[in-house]
Amino acid sequence: MFSLSESEVFQICDFRQVIETAAFDLAIERSADALAVDMERVVTKMGAARDRGNTKEYLKLDTLFHQLIFIHCRNDYLTASYDRYVGKIAALRTHLSHMPDHTKMSFEEHAQLAAAVSRRDIARIHALLRDHIERTRNNYAKSLETLEVLPTGT
Repeated sequence: MFSLSESEVFQICDFRQVIETAAFDLAIERSADALAVDMERVVTKMGAARDRGNTKEYLKLDTLFHQLIFIHCRNDYLTASYDRYVGKIAALRTHLSHMPDHTKMSFEEHAQLAAAVSRRDIARIHALLRDHIERTRNNYAKSLETLEVLPTGT
């Protein structure tokens, strides 16, 4: 088990905002069509997992969705930087999956991001990603008093 302070959570969200935005820009520039196809495929699977009530599978797919940004940006340094913290990010997602309406909102945001990628709408991608991470930051902050999450895979 581990817990994170409010400062650590905010730093992770700052990190995600910067690194995912940069990786998204490169992914759109270098591999927009493949990224769009992969994101649509993952969103479809996320919806199916959500419909079945399979939270564990949904969360794996949520992590994969964000990893696709790094796969398609084709920058090993950005990918390695993200991979260093993906476990903490996934554990925080697990915690948030127990909050009312979080998974519903998360799913809708992922679907909107995938649609914006298919249109190559960079401004919309940036706005959606900013809002997605900011909502996540706010939900983390609300739940910090009780934040005790098992690392992913345990």
